[in-house]
Amino acid sequence: MDIEWGGGFGITMTDQPRTFRIEASSGSHVTTFAKLELWKYGTYARGWFTDAQREASLGDAQAKLREIIFAVCAIESYLFEWVRDNALKGEFRFLNHYFPFNQRPTGIVERWKQVINHLYEDGTIIGKPTFGEHYWEEFTDLVDFRNGLVHGRASRPDAEGISDAERPEPTAEQLQQCRSGWAVKVVTDVIKKLHEAVGTPLPDWIGT
Repeated sequence: MDIEWGGGFGITMTDQPRTFRIEASSGSHVTTFAKLELWKYGTYARGWFTDAQREASLGDAQAKLREIIFAVCAIESYLFEWVRDNALKGEFRFLNHYFPFNQRPTGIVERWKQVINHLYEDGTIIGKPTFGEHYWEEFTDLVDFRNGLVHGRASRPDAEGISDAERPEPTAEQLQQCRSGWAVKVVTDVIKKLHEAVGTPLPDWIGT
């Protein structure tokens, strides 16, 4: 059995007994439990999402770039944290089954599909979203934009007549046409589709 403390600690009971004493000014309480394992963990998706929302509200060209980057950071974190806290209900020892620590991670688009499909095949979740809809195309575009900005491809020079492989991604025109709030909406749609399919409520920081 797992007990969570404040979202940042988890306690796992195993089969070896151990006694704990809790002391207060009025006395003490002694309880014998099975062996406990203390887990520490961070939760970052909400913070990244809030950062993306803030950049979306600014509306200038540089803020749009930060919105794209922060939004993808949010969805990267959300997948792991949702599996950890909701799908697995805090059973941390099973995380390596879905996120092997010694395996080089795939991109978030492919990893999102792989992990959700794996959870569904194992019977851990009762449904899964469809990945061929328009929202998924937008998600793929968003991640490509983030990758281009972070890894430098967006800075490649552009000219008529060069191949698509040589062109920047995203192009300056694509970034100019990208509206503020687009990245936040794409990430929101991906999370909503997941929860609709699984039948669980949205996190309170995602608007309905």
